[in-house]
Amino acid sequence: MKEGLNVSQVLQAHVNPTFEAAEHPKNGTGSKAAPGTAVDPTTLASEQQASTIFQSEQGKKTIDIYWLFDDGGLTLLIPYLLGRKKRWGKCKIRVFVGGQINRMDEERKAIVSLLSKFRLGFHEVHILPDINQKPRPEHIKRFDDLIAPFRLNDGFKDEATVNEMRQGCPWKISDEEVDKNRAKSLRQVRLNEILLDYSRDAALIAITPPIGRKGRCPSSLYMAWLETLSQDLRPPIILTRGNQENVLTFYCQ
Repeated sequence: MKEGLNVSQVLQAHVNPTFEAAEHPKNGTGSKAAPGTAVDPTTLASEQQASTIFQSEQGKKTIDIYWLFDDGGLTLLIPYLLGRKKRWGKCKIRVFVGGQINRMDEERKAIVSLLSKFRLGFHEVHILPDINQKPRPEHIKRFDDLIAPFRLNDGFKDEATVNEMRQGCPWKISDEEVDKNRAKSLRQVRLNEILLDYSRDAALIAITPPIGRKGRCPSSLYMAWLETLSQDLRPPIILTRGNQENVLTFYCQ
């Protein structure tokens, strides 16, 4: 029970010989099911649960943590707790943080020292000096095509006109909102490129999602960020952001 109930296997239903066998619901012939015989698995398809990556042994893969913001440590804590489970126990945990190319060694040592004080046992740290580079043009175009159906195309009209155009579709994105959030949009495109470069074969990715401020970022634009961030990735992604409340204790000698 500690490892969770695995219901991915096909359940077998047996008729209690004490009672009269019920008619088979799928055969349409009115014949009785013999006592002790298993029901055809196809009849239980609606009750089956597809096997997921969280229900199988992961082996010697990696759990990759992209610790991009200080959110109180929740992004670090959840993979740590998951790694203590038997199914994920053999996975190596890697931590990725942004940094500068001329200070990579110093920054890596500083993060390793910080993690050691949290007593998490994370020793493999990677610095990403190219995290702020501009993404490739084809990937920028892919993002622009993704949000195109949700744009107002208002031509930078005044706020009153924009609000009138939004009647009935408040999730639409104005040209001004696209322009103001351009840097954040390009950052999600770039992060997706980094995830594909470093974590394509990981068992699990944990990453800090962007902040969507109410009144400044329409819901459709924020969902486009999340879609872009996880696009074309095989491993599942845990999007975790704490509320700046510390969830890790700091060890001092």
